Amino acid sequence: NTPDLKETVSVANNACWAIGELAVK
Repeated sequence: NTPDLKETVSVANNACWAIGELAVK
């Protein structure tokens, strides 16, 4: 298992979501 990878993907996904929110506003 690679929990670090899963956490990295989660953080990246959150960052993309935040950027998207800012772009919409």
